[in-house]
Parts: sequence; structure tokens; C-alpha cells
Amino acid sequence: MAEITKKVEAMFAEMMRFETMENLVIDGLDHIPAENRISKAERKLQLTFESVLDKELHEIVDNPSLKYFQILKDEHCYVVEDNQAYFEGYNFLVTDPQIFTLNICALRDVNESEGFMRMTIPISRNYWIHNLRTYSINTEKSIFGGLLVLKFEKGEVHVFTVTDHHSKQQYMVVEPQFEVSRDILFNIHYAVATGLGIITGTAYFGEAYVFVGDNLDFDSYLAVSYYSLRETVHSQYATFTTNMYWVDMVLKQGKYNSYALEMITDEKGEVKSGLVDWLYEDVYGQIIQNMYQYPEFARAAIILLDGTDKTLDYQAAMYAVALETLCTKLKAIYGMEFDGIIKDKGTWTRIRKPMTIKFRESCGYYKIEEKITDRIVQRIPNLNEISNTDKFNMVIDKLGIKRMLSDDDAMRQRNNLLHGELVEKTAEDSTDFDDMYYYSLVLYRLCTAIIFKFAGYKGWLVNNAVVMDRKVACERREPVLFQV
Repeated sequence: MAEITKKVEAMFAEMMRFETMENLVIDGLDHIPAENRISKAERKLQLTFESVLDKELHEIVDNPSLKYFQILKDEHCYVVEDNQAYFEGYNFLVTDPQIFTLNICALRDVNESEGFMRMTIPISRNYWIHNLRTYSINTEKSIFGGLLVLKFEKGEVHVFTVTDHHSKQQYMVVEPQFEVSRDILFNIHYAVATGLGIITGTAYFGEAYVFVGDNLDFDSYLAVSYYSLRETVHSQYATFTTNMYWVDMVLKQGKYNSYALEMITDEKGEVKSGLVDWLYEDVYGQIIQNMYQYPEFARAAIILLDGTDKTLDYQAAMYAVALETLCTKLKAIYGMEFDGIIKDKGTWTRIRKPMTIKFRESCGYYKIEEKITDRIVQRIPNLNEISNTDKFNMVIDKLGIKRMLSDDDAMRQRNNLLHGELVEKTAEDSTDFDDMYYYSLVLYRLCTAIIFKFAGYKGWLVNNAVVMDRKVACERREPVLFQV
């Protein structure tokens, strides 16, 4: 690939200016003194000023849903839409001057419009650089690895990380190489975040600066806006890793899973460090593309990631929802139709018609209300349908995923998990915690296998039921890595 250069110093300067503006003119929100300043807080901007809480100001700060107003600074004009700002931290009993804080969740530059856009998100670290085959970029001051070049219908999207050497803050940048609207930019970012999230375990959201440039050089900006996003999502479960030393360490700490060491070590006991290759752009790019093209995949990914810090009662049910979401969408994508329990449609029709007639006669004899009779009759055709579990297994089989015994266990319990019913015990001495944890791990594994397999992946994924030392999986000597 040809050398790629990104100009980012002007971007850093704009964010610094954005977070340190003072003496702003507030148009549409009265009684805000001219001496004020904006600063950065977690997932929001804060406008602070000092004032006495008089009657007029009290009516403003006590309003939980502030309406549209504008913020003016020099030649810049920013819009705060309805319900995107609120006050906090004031004391209505104090008569002396006090500090007021106006929290702002979205500050849109009035010049923001469709064009060349760059979305910049503060992050803690680049989680994908060690597992994905990426490229490097040059900036004015440094070289950074971790560039992802993604193929979209209208062109490439570049995703890369850079560090501001002044603040030491690292950022993820999502940069379409074609003109987009803000809504399209946000949709692209959502696909990138959920796709990378299901691969690395971290989906970056939090907050974002949106830059509109004259061109793809981004050496100057037509507009800069700020948006608060949902919280970044971290999963506690691994899906893909090239780090066999981490797997080795985990297995050596387990009670039941030490047998699985033979998979990742050679005859001398040395770790096979190259057992799992990097994930290449044809696969990770397709995973992200699927998140963009099929919103159901992105929804399932967020459910999987967000569920790992929930209690197991919620977690297992959430993963059952994710599985149903994925399988239902794949069924539609493949255009799959399923035979009934009685496979011959003619035979079923010949049985159903007299059954319906006889049922109506019986209801009439027992004086059942007609509307109740009709409701039940409408359900008669469903009597011959196979179960959702069978349908989903057929979808999984069509993908070419080889199901383990534990997958079948979890599929049988899926409906119980969805409806809050008790699940089958995994062993005579198992606790509710053991059972729910096991089914959660298996459903998570099955969902991630579907996402990877549909993207064309044919390599190894992590089996968390073994990594987490679940007794039933280890007694079956399931592999710590499984191939899709």
C-alpha cells in the first residue's frame, strides 16, 4: 500500500480551542453573564459562570428541558438543540454569588453540512493493533500503526489511532474517503465500533468531535461539532486472540481445564506462539460491513458486549435474544423455508381441513364464543411447524458451523432463558450460578461464531466455557480454541 499521511495537528488545536472557550455570547438563554467559560468533563461539555440566583435565573436553571439556544464565539456559531443541555449543582438557598454549571451534550457548528467528515473519539488504547493485520500512517510529528482500510460501497473508510503529544490523549479517528452526511458518518462509526467490539471486546463510543474539512487533507475545517454518545462497552469475554501466552497462563490457573494445554503447546511444553494468525482485512472488513449492512447484526453485537457485566439471570437471557436476532436475520438473508413436522404439504392439508371443521363443530356443541373459536382455529396451521430451536439449528448448519454438545445444550434451554423459566441442571451438584454461567458462555460463543463465520472466517476462536474453567465443558474435553 502507498504511504498514507494524515494531518492531525490542526485537529488537536481545534479540540483544545473548543474545550477552553471563554466569554461566550449565549443567544436564546437569558441571564447568563458575559464572563463564562467552557471546559471538558466526562462525556459532556460544561459552561460555567458565577452569578447570584435571582428569580429570573432560577426559572432558567430549574428547567429540566432547556430549549434551543445558540453559543457565539468570534466568528463561530454553535447550536444546542432542544433537551441537549441541563443545569446541575446549584443551591437555591444561597443568596451570595455561586458557580453554575450548564452541561451540554451536543454542540453543533451551524456550518456543519454534508461533505468530507472526520469523527474523532477519545480512547484509552488501541485494542486491535496486536490481533489485526493493519497498516501505518504518517502524521506531521509521528508514525502510528493500526490503520484499518475498510471497503464500503461508496469508497474506502480509514480508521486509525493518533496521540496528541501535548495532552497525551489517544484518539480513534473514523474518516470516510468520500463525502457523507453526519447521519451516515454516525452509522459508519456504529458499524466500526460494534465490529471491532465483537473482535476485541471493546466498542468505543463515549463522545465524539465531528470535523468537516475543505477536502481529505483536513488541514483546515469548515465546522467542528461535539456530540456525547452512549458509554463505551467492554466485554469480559474473549472472542479472538493471537496471544497464546495469555491462553497458556489462564489454563495453568484452572481447576479442570489443564488438559487443554496440549492444544497450544508442543511436545516440549513450549507455547505455539504462531498457532493463530492475525485477522486480515477481508474478514474484519466484512464483519464491519455486515454490521453496517444488517442493523440486526450490530444490535446482536451490542447485546453480546453489553451483557457481560450484567447478572447472569439477565446475561443468559440477553444472549438468547442475540442468538434469535442473528438466526432470524440469517434465515431471511438465505431465504430459508422449512418443512413442517409432517413434511408432505398435501398430507398436512388433508389432515388440517377436517381437523378444523371438527374443531368448529365441537366448539359449537359446547357453545364456545365464535371469536374464541376463530382465535384457536388461526393457530391450527402452526401445529405442523417445527420449533424455533430446530429452525435456528438449521441456520447454523447452513453456515457450516460444527455444533458441540454444549451448543445443543444451550439451544434446548434458549426458550427457558427468554421466558424466565428455570434451566436444566448441568450436573447433579451444580448450582444455579454454574448452570446460568455455562449457558451464557456457550450462547456467547455460538453467537460470535455465527458473526465470524458469516464474514467468511475459517480460523480459531476462543471457547470461553473452557477458558472460564466450566466443569461440564471440561469433562467433555472441549477444545480451548475451536475452528469455524
